[in-house]
Amino acid sequence: MKLQSTISILGLLFFIMACEKAEIAPSTTCAPGPNSTHSKAALFQSVIDDYTQRGLPGISLLIRDQEGEWTGAAGMADLQEGIPLETCHISKVASVTKLFVGVLVMQLVDDGFFTLDDPVSKWLSSKTLKKIANADKVTIRQLLNHTSGIYDLIDDDAFYLAILNDPSKKWKPEELLEYVRGDEAVFPPGTDVE
Repeated sequence: MKLQSTISILGLLFFIMACEKAEIAPSTTCAPGPNSTHSKAALFQSVIDDYTQRGLPGISLLIRDQEGEWTGAAGMADLQEGIPLETCHISKVASVTKLFVGVLVMQLVDDGFFTLDDPVSKWLSSKTLKKIANADKVTIRQLLNHTSGIYDLIDDDAFYLAILNDPSKKWKPEELLEYVRGDEAVFPPGTDVE
């Protein structure tokens, strides 16, 4: 049962986050916490400053090592309003999670829990997959390499804005799936990449 729950959660991670609010709230200024006196603070800050000077709108960085913890930020939290990015601003992690999910899936494959070519329907119930176009046909591999054709939530403006408005909300898997139920598939499984 625990394995099936883990597999269910992995599947749902591909539909990361869902939301309620219809409008994006503007960035505001915030008060960053105290920073350490790390011996490499100037070096760390110069690295992130360099990236913003090259055109990155904003970047924040956390370093934890033997000396302690250092946090820094550079660039803008809100370009339109001219609000500088601070270490206390919340930002989405976005596609970085794909790396973590991919590694976890490959570890489970190596441990023999499932194969990449298992259909998702082998691990998730028909009730869970109900009204999700292509879900009854796709494999774990197709989810990982973006060839499932399942509707991409990030294309839904209301979904995207709601994530930004409530980044700390803890979503239930069922809530996440509601955002893809009833949407048409983008293409048949395995025929394209998106």
